[in-house]
This record gives sequence, structure tokens and C-alpha cells, in this order.
Amino acid sequence: MTSQYGSFFWPFIAGAKLVMAEPEAHRDPLAMQRFFAQYGVTTTHFVPSMLAAFIASLTPASAGKSCASLKRVFCSGEALPTALCREWETLTNAPLHNLYGPTEAAVDVSWYPACGDELAAVDGNSIPIGYPVWNTGLRILDAHMQPVPPGVAGDLYLTGIQLAQGYLGRPDLTASRFIADPFAPGERMYRTGDVARWLDSGAVEYLGRSDDQLKIRGQRIELGEIDRVMQTLPDVEQAVAHACVFNQAAATGGDARQLVGYLVSHSGLPLDLPALQEKLRQKLPAHMVPVVLLQLASLPLSANGKLDRKALPLPDLAPRVKGRAPQSATEIAVAAAFSRLLGCEINDVESDFFALGGHSLLAMKLAAQLSQTFNRQVTPGQVMVASDVAQLSKLLDTDDDERSRNLGFGPLLPLRESDGPTLFCFHPASGFAWQFSVLSRYLSPSWSIMGIQSPRPAGPMQTATTLDEVCEHHLATLLARQPHGPYYLLGYSLGGDAGARDRRPVARARRNRGVFGVTGHLAAGNAKLAGKRGEWPQSGRIGGN
Repeated sequence: MTSQYGSFFWPFIAGAKLVMAEPEAHRDPLAMQRFFAQYGVTTTHFVPSMLAAFIASLTPASAGKSCASLKRVFCSGEALPTALCREWETLTNAPLHNLYGPTEAAVDVSWYPACGDELAAVDGNSIPIGYPVWNTGLRILDAHMQPVPPGVAGDLYLTGIQLAQGYLGRPDLTASRFIADPFAPGERMYRTGDVARWLDSGAVEYLGRSDDQLKIRGQRIELGEIDRVMQTLPDVEQAVAHACVFNQAAATGGDARQLVGYLVSHSGLPLDLPALQEKLRQKLPAHMVPVVLLQLASLPLSANGKLDRKALPLPDLAPRVKGRAPQSATEIAVAAAFSRLLGCEINDVESDFFALGGHSLLAMKLAAQLSQTFNRQVTPGQVMVASDVAQLSKLLDTDDDERSRNLGFGPLLPLRESDGPTLFCFHPASGFAWQFSVLSRYLSPSWSIMGIQSPRPAGPMQTATTLDEVCEHHLATLLARQPHGPYYLLGYSLGGDAGARDRRPVARARRNRGVFGVTGHLAAGNAKLAGKRGEWPQSGRIGGN
């Protein structure tokens, strides 16, 4: 059972009422403010990154109105920054609680009160994962399966009645992760892969993953240790180290990976990166100092709200070409908002928010900031469909009507318009294609990027009874947009299945061939489609710089 499923039952166990927000309202912090105030919500649950976006939308006045009814707020899914908790505490009176746990153990197995005296006592950058809940045990063991003393790092194991039986159809993985408990004959432990230590208070502090180690040209690298040192640098709120290859360096042979450090500023101001790199040279061995430091507005996240290392941008070594500078008051304000969130100077009205490092979560923060600046509702969907300074400024200079506010929530999501071919991106199970906005960083500017969506509550995902019906609806949408080929389709997870089904009737009706790309799995029943290369190639290169 995931925490989302548990949320359905907790109100009934406690004799409370369950209220559900409108679909996709969680992507709009201002909508969540109105929702909390309208229904007098007392208990809610955030992923820390979503909590950060919500806090960014608050002012002391709006927090007093929208959060007055809140009695408790839970966070889980990733490390909870201490500074974020302290910011929440200055804005609201609602106690914040940190939860921890993997799916293999019914999710939440420990808790820590991230409020009051307990919060004041935290001296690390992240809140401890805390104390075990009922019927649960936390063990921190060394490589010899012996308990470690307080303050010493070890591998975290879980015990208790809530452990899963194992992985379906994976006896090998089950045997490696669910092992015999040497301290309780006949019982089992789950090996989390997390590294932790006991604090003097009896709480557990999460330190990182046990698989953060790697070797680069024979030198052992501990990414977690680099992360922890970077987080001690002045004005650094979040930090992560990553090994990647710059440009085409891999073609030269050998191990071309280099370390890059990604930093998020606590104040939001530009960091003095050369000075910070010099501090790292004083604190780390030479082979563990990142060769480049990059400042990001926030770390990229996967669909489940956790760090997405694959989405970390590579250092941009290309020269910047200046275009027309922002001129109108609206353009200047929008460019300033871009600059604050992206951590770079914006001097061209054609600067694209997503091409410069933005993503859907950051679009929420941008919409919230612009809503306060212009004293009108600005939605993340508007940022999606008008993602450069000029387009977004033009949109904000028009009337604030319902049609404008609903941009980004239709069956077609125009992520980028150009004179070249169009890449159609099929939504995953969420029904929305916002996550494809990051493609603007990687595809040549000659490509248009168009999302195929199933907006709620009237989209085909809600009204159709079979996936084939959904695909027929999407096919009609695609052909109405582009009557003739070639067609370029992309999808992952459910979107990969939908794209595979749609390519067959398109191929039969239109003789022009194109490319179908899958970044996730296909349903087993459609695996045979991969072999029909004579009709349509399954994958291929679809652009580049």
C-alpha cells in the first residue's frame, strides 16, 4: 500500500471527511491555497519539492488565510530540507512531520517532528528520518552485520510485520534484499540500500545511498560525501554531484566522465562559483573536486518527485548570442522572474524557460511569482504554451479570461513551435504531457514539440472504456493537427503503448514513413509491433544540434 492509498482510509478511521482537489490542482500552488481555505483542510501530505513550490507562492497574508485550518502536514518521498521547514514554521502554525519508508515496507516506517524544539535541535541540512512507527524496527549495521555505535554510518535495515513478501517473479532480487534477521530467529529484514546513522537523541539520520560510489579512471569517488561537503558551502541550500561526459568527449576513448557539482542557492541570488570551487579544493581530495559547478534554480525531479539524475543539465560551453532585449514593463518583469528562478542573466526576449533549465515544477514557481507580480492568476499551463519571454509577456498583456487560464490543459499542448517537423509526445498515465517540456534543451530548434493529452474530466482517459478507444481519439487529434506525414511519435510508459497502437493506422492511411520512439516499456500484448520495421521503424534519431 502506498501513502496515497493510505490517505483514502485515514479520514474514515479518524472520523474525518475526505476532500479531493480538482485534477491537476496540485500543480498550481494558488489553486491549493484556495482549496485549503474553501474546505478548511486540517491534514495534508506533500512531497518536499511540492511543499517548496507551495511555500514559494505564500505571503504572510495569504498563509494566514489559506493555512489557518491546517493542524498537521506530512512530508515524504525525498529528503526534507531543514531550511524549508524553518521557512514553513515562520509562515504557519501547522506542525510539519517528516516520514520515511520504501514501498517494500508499506512505505512509512519512521517519523520525525520537523517543528518546535525538535526542529530547533536539527543542525544538519536535512531533517532526520527519525523514529520507528509501531510494529517496526530500524537496524543500522556494518559490513559484518553488527550494530554500529551512534554517529557511525552503516547500512539501514527494516524489520517488522509490514515487510512485503518479496518481489513478484524475482526470487533472485527477493533473496538479496529480504534476508534473515540475525537478531530474531525466524524473522526477516529488508536491506534498504540506504546509509544512515544514529543520533544522540535516538533518531536516525539519512546520509545517502550505499551505491553512490563509483570509480573514474581508477579513483574511487563517493558522491554522497561530495554532496555533504557542498551543502556546507555558504548560501547553498541543496547540492548534488554527478559524473557525466561533456559534449562528444566519449568519442576520444577511455573513461571520459567528469564530475559536475549542481548547487541551489538558499537566498536565490547568484553564487560565487569560483570561490566555492576553491573552498571545495580545501575540503576534498583533488580527484573528488567537481571540475565545473553549475547553479540551478532547483534540482530536476522524476515523475514521483525524486531526484532525476538523467535530467541534470550538462555545462553549456556554447557562446551566448544576444537578441532583442526586454523593453516593455511586462517583458522586463517576466525576464527578471526567469533570471531569479534559472540563476542566469536573461537579455533576450526569445529566451526559452525550458531550454534554459526550467521544468514543470519550476513552472509552478514561476506562475506563482508572476501571479503576485501582476496581481492576476497565472497558471503553469500558460507557462507551458508560452515559454519564452516575448510569448509569455504577450499573453499576460491580454485579458485575464477563462480561456487564457485553461491554456496548457487541452488535448494539444504546443510546447514549441517552429517551421520544421513536429514531434508528437504521448502522455503517460497522468493524462498530461508537461514533462516533455525538457526536450527543448536537447532537440534542434528546428523541431516543433507537441504534446498529446487527455485533459480531465472530459478527456478520453476518463470517458473511454478501452485503450484502443483512447488511441482512436488521439489519432483523430493528431490527424486534425497534421493531415499528412511523415509523423514522429514519442511516448513512455502508457504513452509508449498508445503511440505504438496509433502508428499502425497512421502508417496504413499515410504512405509517408516517420519515426516512433519509446522511452519506456510497451505492454506485452503489443511487443509484436516492434518487429514491423517494414511498415514503420521503431526508433531512430530525431534531431540534434
